[in-house]
Amino acid sequence: MYQKQKNIESGNPEITQPQIAVIWDMDGVIIDSEPQHCDAWRTTFKNNNVYLTEEQYQQFAGRRDSDTIRHFMGQDVSDAIIARVSDQKQATFRDLVAKRIVALPGVISLIHSLYSKRVKQALASSSPMANITLILGHLELKSYFPVIISAHDVTLGKPHPQVFLMAAQRLGIDPIHCVVIEDSSAGVAAAKAANMKVIAVTTTNPREKLAQAEADKVVDSLEEISFATMLRLIGM
Repeated sequence: MYQKQKNIESGNPEITQPQIAVIWDMDGVIIDSEPQHCDAWRTTFKNNNVYLTEEQYQQFAGRRDSDTIRHFMGQDVSDAIIARVSDQKQATFRDLVAKRIVALPGVISLIHSLYSKRVKQALASSSPMANITLILGHLELKSYFPVIISAHDVTLGKPHPQVFLMAAQRLGIDPIHCVVIEDSSAGVAAAKAANMKVIAVTTTNPREKLAQAEADKVVDSLEEISFATMLRLIGM
């Protein structure tokens, strides 16, 4: 699928621009916030008489709060308790992460480069909107994402593809023309289930684990990625 654009100044009546979309995860992709998420979960669970190790947390990195809470506090835990514990955890996380919001290498330049090429971009995160607003606002990136999907917009968490399919639908782009940037195996699985290409960053998971989840490309830094890389992944 291609989008024709007018370019009067250059004298060319039409320029053929590949129409693709890039869907970003946030935690572990835009910023390395997983240590703060881990500390927030451990503190919150401890205050509720549940003791969580870092290794146990890693199994649920990138998952929805309700899934994590039910796993460690019991499948029959009430919705009221889930809401209370989730609110406690997210407030603790925001207090921790506000002290250190730094974009990962290559993130800002890639977002700006895609924007300059008129590539549609969306954010699809398992985090609540308050976290997204805090982080994107601090990095001055919110205006680059006309579509933002938060935890409150979906009913099914990763590895279910709902969050990515919703992002593609709101962008008006076919899933097969979407590239997802993720850092968790659950996120990679969700993107693949949505029939999208996936670039996985080794911020929080080893290369081998991300490859096993069938990421199309695994990198240590987004400095290794360009628009041309994404076009090659989609086959354009």
